[in-house]
Amino acid sequence: MKRTIGVLAVLCGALLMVENGRAQGSFAVRIAPGAVAAHMVGRLQLAADGTAQLLGYYPFVQGLPGPFFYGAAGEATAYFTFRSASFQVQAVPNGNIMMLFSSPINDTSIAVNLYYNASPSGDFTKPESFSSGQLIATFRTRRGMATAIAPSTGLEMGTLDLVSTSDFTFQGQTYNLGGFASGITMTTIYAGTPVSGSIVSPPASIAFGGSAVTIGTAAGVPPRRGR
Repeated sequence: MKRTIGVLAVLCGALLMVENGRAQGSFAVRIAPGAVAAHMVGRLQLAADGTAQLLGYYPFVQGLPGPFFYGAAGEATAYFTFRSASFQVQAVPNGNIMMLFSSPINDTSIAVNLYYNASPSGDFTKPESFSSGQLIATFRTRRGMATAIAPSTGLEMGTLDLVSTSDFTFQGQTYNLGGFASGITMTTIYAGTPVSGSIVSPPASIAFGGSAVTIGTAAGVPPRRGR
């Protein structure tokens, strides 16, 4: 379950990883491979049926101008948000720690979508609020793993591949994330105690934060529209 947090982190990193350039009439955000692409703040939501999803926002995206919030920083004012498809979590014990792996439910990978919200209204008790804006990019996760060190904290790493992008207008300029590198690798740290609910008896909401770095070559990933 907690391992899935990494999925979200990866996606976040991919969003920022482009270097400054041009992409079919829009400004292609780009950053060099290995550089920090973005930071992210979110929650892993674990449902009573055992499925989970990642929700959150980006307090910083390399290559995009600030401010990233409409007022005081927080989920309710964030312009850029993300939400993953629902997935299942597999736990594998290893002595006094636990390894966690995420698995897609009806697909070969887990999609993570990025959105631009011109009128922010994020609310962690309402998952749909993080996918109510304009879809600007889709990432798909590779295999990732989280290490849970109960009851204190956990660490997760994973890689996301950039699948598609679309133009969006922010602060008077049109941008496209299609100039990114081919993907991102994200590292996240999550809390050992849920913000609400219980891991043993879901639903539960687990806070996490992390950063993403770019991988691959930006020039090799042309802008792609839609999904």
